Amino acid sequence: YRGFALTLLFSLALLFLPGTAKAQDDVPRFEPARCPVAAPGDVKCGYLVVWEDRSDPADGTLRLAIAILPAHSPTPAPDPVVYLEGGPGSSALEGLATWLTSPFRDERNLILLEQRGTRYAEPELDCPELKEMYVDTWAAGLDDDEIAEREVAAAARCRERLVAQGIDLAAYNSVASAADLDELRQVLGYDAWNLYGISYGTRLALTALREYPAGIRSVILDSVYPPQIDGLALIAPNTERVLAKLFADCAADAACSAAFPDLEADFYQTWARANEHPFRVRVPHPDTGEMLRLPVDGDDLVAELFLAFYDAELIPYLPLVIDQVAAGNEGVLVPLTHFALSTYLQGSEGMSFSVTCHEEAPFNTPEEVAAAAQSVPPPMRAFDITSTLEICDTWGAGIADPVETEPVYSEVPVLILEGAYDPITPPAYGLSTADTLPNSYYFEFPGMGHGVTLADCPAKVARRFLTAPHTRPVAICLSGMSTPQFVTQRDLHLTSGSYRILVAIESGSSRLLIPLLAFISFFALILIYVTLRAVLRILGIWPGSVP
Repeated sequence: YRGFALTLLFSLALLFLPGTAKAQDDVPRFEPARCPVAAPGDVKCGYLVVWEDRSDPADGTLRLAIAILPAHSPTPAPDPVVYLEGGPGSSALEGLATWLTSPFRDERNLILLEQRGTRYAEPELDCPELKEMYVDTWAAGLDDDEIAEREVAAAARCRERLVAQGIDLAAYNSVASAADLDELRQVLGYDAWNLYGISYGTRLALTALREYPAGIRSVILDSVYPPQIDGLALIAPNTERVLAKLFADCAADAACSAAFPDLEADFYQTWARANEHPFRVRVPHPDTGEMLRLPVDGDDLVAELFLAFYDAELIPYLPLVIDQVAAGNEGVLVPLTHFALSTYLQGSEGMSFSVTCHEEAPFNTPEEVAAAAQSVPPPMRAFDITSTLEICDTWGAGIADPVETEPVYSEVPVLILEGAYDPITPPAYGLSTADTLPNSYYFEFPGMGHGVTLADCPAKVARRFLTAPHTRPVAICLSGMSTPQFVTQRDLHLTSGSYRILVAIESGSSRLLIPLLAFISFFALILIYVTLRAVLRILGIWPGSVP
């Protein structure tokens, strides 16, 4: 399986720009600048300038993009919220539009930090060599061993290019990013602020809490990935857990169990059949719009379902998706395959490797990973990280201090939020994190996946926590939540047609837009004819019964 997709789930290279010739005491500093993404006029942007390697200023400086979204209140609280994106390697500023309506802005400024090595940082540790390899190997339908071999080779080419640009790959990790974070607080002039992380962003928040607790008023951890978890080894068991939960919840739901009485058996049979005879799914390339015909075998199907569990809005449809795929309706795989391919092509792979190879791979032995995989049924072993471990052997990220395998202890108030259906950071991670945080509050949301604070109820809980972090927030809305309300074939007919139309409109692809416009024109003529005839009948001009 496409191994590096794992680190993205866990989860245009720029030339290295050395620091300008300023005095050493002028670093760190904040440089106001235009936003690198579209933003309203009240959003202030700029760059945090920091040393790449604080122990060796000769390595030069980095520029990290910052966006400050002002509070809606005319009298905002003095302690802002700073958002930490996941990945590792994902961009915070890329999703700026998402945060414009965030409830966190009601009373506080919201700050987005582009972590070192990500898209709008300078330099960016992107690996187009790997992105091209993912598309080519999937389209060619290569076997796992050949994919792994090509992935290792592509990563080696990326590493050589980044090192040739003067980039120190060992300087991109959670400890370095935590120092960036604290320096940003100081140069912006805040005595204290509130950290808010999702997924890997929680790992960074916990690292900052351990290293720089003095400037942290409170922490919100959404979908927690703590340092004491051997994340690479637990991918397969986590996959088994979330699929088993889906099967159990469907069996306990009268309508779902009646519609899909053999859901689990259908899943296993479909997995085996697809490995023998893969589905052929046509999707557009997320960047170029080129139509690709991708083979989707059983392991690909498992990975696509795994990704679907991230989104709480998709979970109610998954039993129906499995049922339709089992019946041979490969059209329902179009949106899942397109989403999976888009996910593999996102983020800065070099940054992800530097973090993973520094603080995860050294503490996850191949033997431990293999043992964990052997403990689950074969379909759950889709995520093969052998190539990731091989890449880490030569990436040059260094080895983290063993403290990166230990839980973080702190008396700072912490809110921990988990989704019951989270496939990558399950509730057990949050409970483990809470054990060493005596002033923490844990909430689990049924029917939800990864990144729960993007939904209404968890966001309300988080806002109440920010108002009074030393008091357990009221979560009345939680009582109204339940397991997913599963959708069956009696509720709707699944088709990929509407998704293909939406993708065509978004991408501007004339291949689908021309027939779409022709269809709309034909439909409009029919509608005009039917409406006119109905009016004429009502007026008694056209013969026939009144409609």
